[in-house]
Amino acid sequence: MSLQALQQVFGSIIAHIPGVSVNGVSYYIAFAGIAILLTFVVAGVIIMLAKAFKATWNLTPSGFLKLLLALGVVLIIIGIVVP
Repeated sequence: MSLQALQQVFGSIIAHIPGVSVNGVSYYIAFAGIAILLTFVVAGVIIMLAKAFKATWNLTPSGFLKLLLALGVVLIIIGIVVP
C-alpha cells in the first residue's frame, strides 16, 4: 500500500470529524501517537477494573456498604452533570 493510499484512507476517516482538516504527514504521526496513548489508557482502565472487581471479594460488610455508598454518590453526580 502506498503512502498516497494511506493518506486517502486516513483522510476519509478524518473527514467525518467536523472542524478537523488534515494536511501533511505530521497530522498522521500525531494521530498515531494519540491512538497509542489511548490504547494505554484503555488497557490501564481494564486492569484497574479487574483489580477492583477482585478486591471486592475481600471486603468486609462495612467496607462493601461504603463502596456502595460511594458508587451511589458518584452515580448521582454523573446524573446531575450529564443532562
